[in-house]
Amino acid sequence: MELVANYEVKAECSIVTDDQILRINHPKGRYRARIKNIPRDVYTTPFLLSLYLSFDAPSLKEAKDVADGHLADCMNMLAFTTGSRFQRHRIRQIVDVTSAGAMRNVLMWSDAIEYEDPQPFLDENVTRSIERLSEFDIPPAIRRAMRWYRLGVNSQVPDDQFTNFWFALEIVAEFQKSTEKVNDACPKCRSPLYCETCQTHPTHRPYARQAIRELLKAVDQDCDDATIARLEQDSKQFDARVDLKGD
Repeated sequence: MELVANYEVKAECSIVTDDQILRINHPKGRYRARIKNIPRDVYTTPFLLSLYLSFDAPSLKEAKDVADGHLADCMNMLAFTTGSRFQRHRIRQIVDVTSAGAMRNVLMWSDAIEYEDPQPFLDENVTRSIERLSEFDIPPAIRRAMRWYRLGVNSQVPDDQFTNFWFALEIVAEFQKSTEKVNDACPKCRSPLYCETCQTHPTHRPYARQAIRELLKAVDQDCDDATIARLEQDSKQFDARVDLKGD
């Protein structure tokens, strides 16, 4: 059945003008999105984007999960292409538009509201980038990484933000790490460790931190060992705090 979901999305940025409508047409036909500012007269009310999703689902009962999945994809892409926060807000509804002229079923629900002002830089460059990225079959691991990235952008707590970004980085690093074995490294000088008994350098598939180190070096030529060591130390401190909470 053909459905339209109407979401209000809380955002840090707005479309450059209130009369402009941005459209995202998924290149594989999974959904069509229409995004527009919701104009407001005063800045004491929250800024929201109106996001309409057109899609197909087996039934209205299943439509909410399908729509939420498409909305998550849209927000992941928006966060990835802009580096801004995007969160579901209140008044969400899904309308059955299969039969034009017949009575339509409507599913509605709502969330609490908060207030923030936007930055006007959403434009067609963003939607074209999303459509281009959506042409590729994004592996599940990268989808998970994009979700953690969006949660990191949305987070207001520095520790939570670092953790979410680290999760995203670790997922990508583990996903694309080399299958070639590497040496164990000395924790002080980073040179390969040597076993005197076996008279060889032990090797293994890259651990998560080694994969992250390799990824950081590949994407940022200016990322030095001191920066990576600081990031690893911060992540270890977070792991220790989590362990203490678990006890």
